[in-house]
Amino acid sequence: MRLPDTFWCFAPPPDAPEVGTLPAASGQLTYGCLGNLAKVTDGALRAWAAILAAVPGARLLLKCPTLDDEAVRTFTRERMANAGLDPSRVLLQGRSDLAGFLAAYAGVDIVLDTFPYNGGTTTCHALWMGVPVVTLAGEMLLSRMGASMLMAMRLGDCIARSWAEYATVAVRLAQDLPRLAALRAELRERMRDSPLTDGVRFTAAFESAIRVALAGRGYQVAGLPQ
Repeated sequence: MRLPDTFWCFAPPPDAPEVGTLPAASGQLTYGCLGNLAKVTDGALRAWAAILAAVPGARLLLKCPTLDDEAVRTFTRERMANAGLDPSRVLLQGRSDLAGFLAAYAGVDIVLDTFPYNGGTTTCHALWMGVPVVTLAGEMLLSRMGASMLMAMRLGDCIARSWAEYATVAVRLAQDLPRLAALRAELRERMRDSPLTDGVRFTAAFESAIRVALAGRGYQVAGLPQ
């Protein structure tokens, strides 16, 4: 089944901190990935290495509960070095409660999505905190989650279709601080107005899709709105 807008429906945290100013305005741009470390493939690390090489002075924040473990931190640094990513340009942070997790986005200018398994709720959190996300769209559902959300947010130019385009988009966005500042200021309101947070709209579309699917198999569902 394909829904008309997006297969995501997100309820923003009511106590989320306010969106802050653009971190790069102070002089250093920060990329970030605050998702599950298990989704960070060697291919993603190589892409991030190329991005940082093209943006001198930029750094990368990785934040995940498993990074509380020193053995995991050591292994992650080794993986980064093997992928050509300078560990000295990467900040590693561990677990936070939700408030602390959301607050961490105040120090991130651009989120780099994982691939082929994209971020999910963490992408929604990033967008709610005013941080654009660069994603690489694949062929499977799990590699098109980022594209589904970004299209609902009218951020189609942040969706890449190849490894090279992913790096190009991430570098180009880093070089356009006025646009980053504008997105920082408007993404939360844009998200409020998007299908991504419209539970009533999502429910109606989902019910309609269920009716169509079951009718095609000869079923009638009692009590489901027609």
